[in-house]
Amino acid sequence: PDMESDIAAGKVHLAAALGKKAARWGYAALVFGAFIAIGWAVYARLFPVGTLLALLTLPIALYTTVTLFQRYADRSLVSANQYTIVLHAVGGLLMSAGLLWGEALVKMIGLA
Repeated sequence: PDMESDIAAGKVHLAAALGKKAARWGYAALVFGAFIAIGWAVYARLFPVGTLLALLTLPIALYTTVTLFQRYADRSLVSANQYTIVLHAVGGLLMSAGLLWGEALVKMIGLA
């Protein structure tokens, strides 16, 4: 939401260079690419199955991305920024929990 002031201050980051409308696609690619990477890493046996807990944040990612696409041009975009913070915090906690206790959870629910 503060891109104009960033540009005025000489902070020309990727979103400023691309413009708000095009930068939305970069955001979506990064967010959903992370979910794909987690799934692939579990499939490739690089991460334990428990890390799939991070996928529980998919509804937050969807809401945030839809909000970003709808409100990219005005100050109400701030809510998407707030939900991005929630997405990263909750996703990180769930992924950490999956790394720490995932094997025990899988055994508890009878998948192993």
